[in-house]
Amino acid sequence: MNLDQLIHSLDVQEVSHFRKFGFEYRKDKEQRKALKLFNLILKKPGLGDEKIAGLIIPNEPSSKMRFIKFALKERLLNAMVNYQKKNDQSAIIFDWIQKAELLKERTDLDEALKFAEKALKKALLVEKTELAILAAKTKKRIVHLQLMWKENAQHEIEKLDVEIIKLLDRTKETELFLSADQLLVSLKNIHGWELRSEKVFQDLDKIIGMKIFEKEPQQESFEAFCLFHLCHSRFYGAKGAYEKKLLHEKILVEFMQKDKEKLSFFLNTFRTALNNYLNTCVEIKNFNDFDSYIKQLEETAGDLNIRNKARLFLIVSNLRFNRVLEEQNFEKGYQLVKNYIKLAPLHYPNLAPQFFHPFHANGAIISFLNNDFKFCVKILSHVFSKESKLPGKDLVRICQLLNLLSHFILENFSIVDSINRNMERGETEQQLLSTERSILEFTQKNKRKTISVAHWKQLHKQVITDGSNPEDAKLQALFHLEYWLILRINQAEIQNN
Repeated sequence: MNLDQLIHSLDVQEVSHFRKFGFEYRKDKEQRKALKLFNLILKKPGLGDEKIAGLIIPNEPSSKMRFIKFALKERLLNAMVNYQKKNDQSAIIFDWIQKAELLKERTDLDEALKFAEKALKKALLVEKTELAILAAKTKKRIVHLQLMWKENAQHEIEKLDVEIIKLLDRTKETELFLSADQLLVSLKNIHGWELRSEKVFQDLDKIIGMKIFEKEPQQESFEAFCLFHLCHSRFYGAKGAYEKKLLHEKILVEFMQKDKEKLSFFLNTFRTALNNYLNTCVEIKNFNDFDSYIKQLEETAGDLNIRNKARLFLIVSNLRFNRVLEEQNFEKGYQLVKNYIKLAPLHYPNLAPQFFHPFHANGAIISFLNNDFKFCVKILSHVFSKESKLPGKDLVRICQLLNLLSHFILENFSIVDSINRNMERGETEQQLLSTERSILEFTQKNKRKTISVAHWKQLHKQVITDGSNPEDAKLQALFHLEYWLILRINQAEIQNN
């Protein structure tokens, strides 16, 4: 197709699009010549080359016309491709998904979520199932990052799980496959959260039992084996079978450690495997391999960009904090907090402040249990800063109570009054638990008084009564309230003696 035929094949919308967007710099002489040539061919078909050259380049050699025509055709083809993309639903949806991923990496999660939701809604509307699956998974990854501070994130994830499963069923991508390469495809499509029944595992066990991994595994089968055990880990975790979960996570970590060459291609999977294993260790208080494995997790930071190094720093620090809290080794934990708080500012510019909420909450709890109330208040100031979004419901409750009790012990009674008022005002949005009400009343009644053993014992008795409610029991356990009150009672008795 020559240039004349190409131009006359354009419809009205394409002509309009080319005139508007086909030329970046209208002042450029060459571009103005190309635009003039385009309009001339469009309005006056059948003009000879010599006449066109006389109108476009009257004082220049007609041979130069060949270059102007070539440049116009290239520009026209590029503009048509862009026009098609702009009007192609798949391209639009994929573009939104890419924008969501880009914003997620830069921790602008609210904006990323908007693009992911737009992509999912559009993909479902135009029945682009594969793109809908991709958009739903992108949205899930974003919402998962919001778990730390967004209240309904877990519920949103559960809804997305159901959506993804329905979409996968529609595309029949969960069929059973009998070769290593096909197994990889199958496992990718039913990864973790999409597992629906034990039958899936029975089928997968049959495949693994076919000894396809006995020979030197190819890269595909290596990844399939990893995904297989990740699936088991997620499945048994959802069922609360933590011993089985830990077993599969350990098998996976040890399997990946054996092949250093392939491991270099799957560092993200290895990080996930280590993180899963360490979290399960904390969950069931099995710390036999904890120190060696967490060191390995830290050592995987080498290939990460600055933002992801900051995320890994938070993961490692929170794992260590959670361990000392489970072991009630608060003195060791206090030293960890001091060290990590010094390092944390190096990572602040790379992540949104809300990513640090669990880190600061754990640091505040450990400082509080070590009676360093000034340091506890200092850490909590990061959570309640104007630049930071408030964390989720449980973290808000814990941080408010830590703040209140710390200022009460430090005799900052004007701040105590302010916190009390804020908590009472906030009750219209979130009803106070019995534990919160008991501590609120205790700090109001006993400010500016000498707190005796009897006062602490009375609060301890009230807290135990409140703990009969599951939500209160959960809140008290999260920051070891009963342990701290017994500590205060013992200290008060020593002072009396």
